[in-house]
Order: sequence, then C-alpha cells, then structure tokens
Amino acid sequence: LHHIRGMNGDLVVGRILQAVSKEQLSTMFCDNVAVHLSLGLIERCNTAQRLQILKAIGPCIFRISSSANGSWVMQAMINNLDSTEEVERLQRGLKGRVAAMMIGSAPSQVLLACASRMRYHSANNFIFREIAQGINTISQSQPAVDCFNSLIAVASPRQTSDLAASISTYVLRLAQHKLGNYLVQMVLDRAYSDINGSQETVEDETKGAKKMLRTIGNSKPDS
Repeated sequence: LHHIRGMNGDLVVGRILQAVSKEQLSTMFCDNVAVHLSLGLIERCNTAQRLQILKAIGPCIFRISSSANGSWVMQAMINNLDSTEEVERLQRGLKGRVAAMMIGSAPSQVLLACASRMRYHSANNFIFREIAQGINTISQSQPAVDCFNSLIAVASPRQTSDLAASISTYVLRLAQHKLGNYLVQMVLDRAYSDINGSQETVEDETKGAKKMLRTIGNSKPDS
C-alpha cells in the first residue's frame, strides 16, 4: 500500500474493496495481521470509498469496535470522516449502543473518538441523550463512569446542561451510590466550569445544573 498514491490510489483501493465481501471486511478489521492493511486502506480511502465501507459494516460496528484491533480501525475511520453522509452512517451503527460501549475498554475509545470528532454542529447529541437514558446502568460500572468522565469533557455547555436536567430525576438515588455520586459531581463541575459569558448566558447554560441542585435540596433521604 505504500506505493498506492503513485499508482492511481483510488483505483487500487477500489479494486481491493470490490474483492472483499462484507463479512470478510469485518473479519479483516479485527484480525491481528490484516488490521495493518485495514488501517492503510482507511487512510487512503476517498469519501465515497469510506461511505462504501460504512454501509458494508454498519450492522457490525459495535462488534468491530469491541475488538482491540477493530477499535483502532474504527478510530481511524472516524478521524478521516469528511462528509455528512459518512457521519449519518456511523450514527446509525452506534445508536442504541452507547451505554454498552461505555462499559468496554475498546468500544469506549471508539465512542470518545466519535464524540470528539462529531462535536461540531452537535452531531454527537445522540451520545449524550443515550447517556441520560442509561444513566442508572452506567453508574453501576467503573469503566463506564471513567468513560463518562472523558465524554463530559468534550460536551458542549448546552449538552451538559441538558444532561444535568435529564438526570435530575435520579439525583437522590445516584448521590447515595459511590459511583453515581461521583458521576453527579462530574456533571455539576462541568456545568459550572463553562460559565464565561454574560449573566443571561450563565443562567441559560446552567439551568440543568440548577434544576439538579433544587432536586437534591427538595429530596429526603430514604428512612
């Protein structure tokens, strides 16, 4: 592959992709040896070819991401995305899997790459919505909470505020759990660390955190 660019690279990559079935492509991404060829292909693909790959592996993205080798390939794929169509295809493969991906070390790295790369135009909103929906599951797993710590660092002020508002219903339960308590503190710390604008902006961006605090204040511990 190191001579591809001098030999009409798009044509060579296209022929390789044509020769590999969908099933073989997924297997190749996870294989200890073939992963090197896979990374080379991803780095040299054009937009249409990456989209072709994403369409082929769509249903297998979670399985691929759960492999150490597959995780590296998916991260390379994410870092090279340059079209809305590619982003939408990747979203389809990840939606409904966020909480499960946060628990594993390999898929959590893919999720973090996705959240970081898609932060513009809020293309990563679905990640934070699913975190809010799966917060009870996430709070039971140390790896998931560690992943949450990294994800919240790339969240926008609006996403942090919305997340705080969403989990306010579960605040008392989370606060009484070791990992849940830590998780709530991370949300609050992030929500208030983003305060840099006018008073109007401050009030708007921290309304979720304020709602969370009111919930804590109005709740009574279980007797």
